[in-house]
Amino acid sequence: GYRPNFAFSANGFLTSFTLESGNTSDSKAFVACLEENKKMTGVAAFMISVDDGYSAAANLDYAIEQGAELVSISGSKGKKLLGDDLYESENYQLARDIRSVSEAGISKLKNYHSLERFTVCGLKRVRQETLISAIGFNLEKLCHCLCQIELKEAA
Repeated sequence: GYRPNFAFSANGFLTSFTLESGNTSDSKAFVACLEENKKMTGVAAFMISVDDGYSAAANLDYAIEQGAELVSISGSKGKKLLGDDLYESENYQLARDIRSVSEAGISKLKNYHSLERFTVCGLKRVRQETLISAIGFNLEKLCHCLCQIELKEAA
């Protein structure tokens, strides 16, 4: 099997993805995902909000070294790693709320852009299939944004 990891902007655009063969844990895939995101966007992530699966002190340290000013990790592992005061702070709560953008994007990629199961074999072809789905996802997102602008101008 293959395990994708996706990065999204605060606006909900898919900014990058990594794809590992096998069942790599999220915590082991974090650094590669962060590096790919910087490569694709040209900037270091300012705010990172991830689920409990990415929780590791080394990941937190790496993100901060790369310039992230806020690294929110949801769940009990994240709370333990960050400490109660930081975890419960307003900015970290906001970051956890924004993570829903990523969760919605992942759901849409799986359910509407054919990434629930890959239809091809081989890492190269699976990457191509993921990229095609990612492009379609972002085009749909862009169309939605443009339609919202047109609706505002028409009103």
